[in-house]
Amino acid sequence: FLHFIGGWEGWGGEGKMFTIIGVIQSTAILITVFVAVLRLAAHYLKAKQAELLYYPNMPPDSRVVCATPADYGISEYAILDVKASDGVALKAYYLPCTVEDSVITLIHFHGNAGNIGHRLPQAQLLMKHLKVNIVLAEYRGYGPSDDALVCEEGLKLDAQAVLDHVRSLDYVNPDAVVIHGSSLGGAVGIHLASEPHNKQKIAALLLENTFTSISDMTDCILASILKNVRISPRRKRVLTTVFTSIVKPVVLMLHWKSIDSIHKLEIPVLFVSGTQDELVPPSHMSRLYTLCKSSEKKLALIDGGTHNSTFTMPLALQEMKEFIDLHVRVW
Repeated sequence: FLHFIGGWEGWGGEGKMFTIIGVIQSTAILITVFVAVLRLAAHYLKAKQAELLYYPNMPPDSRVVCATPADYGISEYAILDVKASDGVALKAYYLPCTVEDSVITLIHFHGNAGNIGHRLPQAQLLMKHLKVNIVLAEYRGYGPSDDALVCEEGLKLDAQAVLDHVRSLDYVNPDAVVIHGSSLGGAVGIHLASEPHNKQKIAALLLENTFTSISDMTDCILASILKNVRISPRRKRVLTTVFTSIVKPVVLMLHWKSIDSIHKLEIPVLFVSGTQDELVPPSHMSRLYTLCKSSEKKLALIDGGTHNSTFTMPLALQEMKEFIDLHVRVW
């Protein structure tokens, strides 16, 4: 082995010594191996962490069983075939407004579990109260879309592809497209609206119970765990410092840093925050609202709204309807 790495000079009386070239070669090989191991570990960590964030199979069989609008008595609809820029095939449902003729189309990006079929009751409720056409967008690796790796980079490509595809449809007014993002879908929407080339493509953004970043969410989870651990406050502070300053920067591979993108938004933004959200602390929505620099923004606090029930509450629906009517100007 020593002879192979070129760092060993002889076995005899001249003594055993490493040449400078041999040391450099040995060091280079060790660094290469170390970097390779780190990359493999990072890939493994990212894959395992993704399993904790994305739940395409929750409820069970969500990847193979996806309800269609017809299953909910909706006779008029279209199944959209969308192609992401990396070739991944996506599906989406287009539901024309049945309440009244509408030129406004709302694209809904859902949370981290289930599929677009599970969102059909929500789509019906939104259509009834907001009086808009609805597009339920599906991510890669979810529902009827291609079985591709679910990751932040991929979902961003999916969102862009859906937006561009919807705006290209003959029956959609490209100047009256609203984005609605719930939970993870809110992070998708923030990214989409923060891209400079989308500035004129999105009329308004509706955010519902979304988070500032995955990093901040891990801090919340740690605090919740330590709250139930019987150790001294001092030890809790030490553990928190070690985790946030040393462990997290090294091992956390998921990001979704909405907190770094929210200031780029210039379009109208409505923040719909359930005060009883049990998954994402309402403080995340308040912080995003504060950092948003849009001149047309509003924070709507929905008293009693939980993570998944906020959109069903009359006040939330009223706030969304009034915001759309005020800011989506169709000539």
